[in-house]
Amino acid sequence: MSKEKIQKIDLIKSYDVSEEYVIDSSKRRREFVMRYWFDEVNFQHETKPRFKFLSENSELRKRCELILKTHSLDNRNVRFEESLVFVLLISK
Repeated sequence: MSKEKIQKIDLIKSYDVSEEYVIDSSKRRREFVMRYWFDEVNFQHETKPRFKFLSENSELRKRCELILKTHSLDNRNVRFEESLVFVLLISK
């Protein structure tokens, strides 16, 4: 992927969630994040999330790190969009 394409990625999208995940019914709309960048990958004998293989000053890497500081990923609740998988973000 070129630098331009990586910077324009929409990492977070909102979807309605099913009733079993909703405590307050007025908050059905929840944020999901693109799982691709957070998947663990093995490269040159190292295993870590894909975004950590980007350069330290990469805007996308910084956004991913910020997301993980404030949220955890719930891989039990996923959404599929154009062959991409988005997972539910849970506030810490």
